[in-house]
Amino acid sequence: MVLSSIALDLSQGGPNVVGSHWSEGFSAEGTTDPDGDRISFRWWQFLEAGTCNQMVRMDDPLGKRISFDAPDVDEPCTIHIILEVEDQGTPELVAYQRLIITVNP
Repeated sequence: MVLSSIALDLSQGGPNVVGSHWSEGFSAEGTTDPDGDRISFRWWQFLEAGTCNQMVRMDDPLGKRISFDAPDVDEPCTIHIILEVEDQGTPELVAYQRLIITVNP
């Protein structure tokens, strides 16, 4: 399975840095399976790894693209989002990619 570099639609503060109430998205377009098997996507938050102690609600966590609203924070913190991609081959293979997003007040 070939995970494309996740296209980040971030426009402020440099790579992976967003402000409170930021609302944009991430895309896994271009992710393919070299055998041509169908692939499925699952995005989830690794809450224990981040320093923002709030769950974010993701739109369409089973799609190629997600979006969410960054929480309102008083000090910088991090959110860890995991992209899990599974093919439908035999055996079924799974690949992961982690996004670490810093949220600034």
